[in-house]
Amino acid sequence: MSEYADPYIHYYLHGRISSFVVKKPLILGHECSGEIVEVGRDVSRLEVGQRVVIEPEFVCEKCPYCRSGRYNLCRNVKFYGTPPFNDLRGICITVSEQKVQPDSR
Repeated sequence: MSEYADPYIHYYLHGRISSFVVKKPLILGHECSGEIVEVGRDVSRLEVGQRVVIEPEFVCEKCPYCRSGRYNLCRNVKFYGTPPFNDLRGICITVSEQKVQPDSR
């Protein structure tokens, strides 16, 4: 099995995956949702109070992959729900409009 085949199994069995070591309680899973509390002046399709889902990755936005729209290949990617982002409950985060999708309900 590849080291990246199922990260949650590695976290559970070994407390780590690659250089990501679990040092405090970890809520497995990187999907997250929330409610918009503030929008920037250039945001056009989102509004305060709207419920949204958030793409779970942070990318550098500078490498050739990110600049060409292929951010899923960024070598500097980090995810919510994996160290050092163990738990997002009850906190405010700032993300770009492109990383947020309105709730379809």
